[in-house]
Amino acid sequence: PPLLHALEQATAAVQGVMKRTGEIISNSPEGASRELRIIQSKDLIESPQETWPGRASGEGIVGVIFDMDGTLTEPGHLDLQALKLELGMDPTEGILEQIEKLPSDEQPAVMEKVIQHEVSALSNVRPMAGLAPLFGALRERRG
Repeated sequence: PPLLHALEQATAAVQGVMKRTGEIISNSPEGASRELRIIQSKDLIESPQETWPGRASGEGIVGVIFDMDGTLTEPGHLDLQALKLELGMDPTEGILEQIEKLPSDEQPAVMEKVIQHEVSALSNVRPMAGLAPLFGALRERRG
């Protein structure tokens, strides 16, 4: 079925990204920024390699992990560049990496601002079309 094939593809993409992220971290002396890890995994997301051939029957599904922005919800409601500018951060570096570089006594206050920004963005979030049938199919295939 097309829906289950799509789930297989999504699972393969996540597995590929996780594997690539581990390789990047292992091969980079300082590690790579979180944004860079995703960019370097773009090919795995666009053309995932199925790792469980024949798994499309959906038997034994016990859990599914979803990303939110652009997967479960319409993308673009969290403006990370605006947040970086508001916090006086370098727009080319990841937010979490920059927070980690701050003195430890400043980190909680900055992290609180990040959380507040994310929470306020939730008021504009809209679900992606087609979630009800997807969740229905997942419920039917629970292992």
